[in-house]
Amino acid sequence: MTPAQLNGPTGRFDGQTGQLDGKVAVITGAASGMGLATAQRFVAEGAAVVVADFNADAGEAVARELGDAARFVRCDVAIDGDVESAVALAVDAFGRLDIMFNNAGIGGAFGPITEIESDDWDATFAVLVRGVFLGTKHAARVLIAQGAGGAIINTASVAGQGGGGGRHPALQLRLASRGRPDAQDSAAEFQGARRQPGPLLLADSGPGQPQRGQVGRLPR
Repeated sequence: MTPAQLNGPTGRFDGQTGQLDGKVAVITGAASGMGLATAQRFVAEGAAVVVADFNADAGEAVARELGDAARFVRCDVAIDGDVESAVALAVDAFGRLDIMFNNAGIGGAFGPITEIESDDWDATFAVLVRGVFLGTKHAARVLIAQGAGGAIINTASVAGQGGGGGRHPALQLRLASRGRPDAQDSAAEFQGARRQPGPLLLADSGPGQPQRGQVGRLPR
């Protein structure tokens, strides 16, 4: 079935415009927080989504909540094959890919630079930088082959905007995640794929609860 068949006007939330009708997205880290809110909003706007998350129980629950417009795949974004499988699922289940949202993240290494373990630093970069690279690589291959454009969206933490507080990896990761899209442009944008700058605006549902709310700057 196509996304347009899966999402009719009667199933849309109040205030939604259907601006993503017929689009297909892969969202990493979609079992909670920003990823969950994005998956909910995308489906409400008419898209089909692949919920890609390391947490199988939560991810499967989200896919059930979203119904026929969603599929779940367990995905460690630091593993090449896992990310490739998530992108392949979008094509197999919904016929195409239009949007890749590299959203998955972890708190990672934190503390004085003199006390951070090298293994913790490497694990942080594996998820927050390698994961973005793998998502971009596999999505770009499909978007270029389709020849119809698309959007690649990368999440970066605002913790990387300033020093102090033990946020040393966040500073380096922000530089990496902001710099990589510029490199992506020469490889993909001229063929129709584009990166999507802009904030995600979320209203937290309360202490200890997943973030739910409005997602801003949706790709068209």
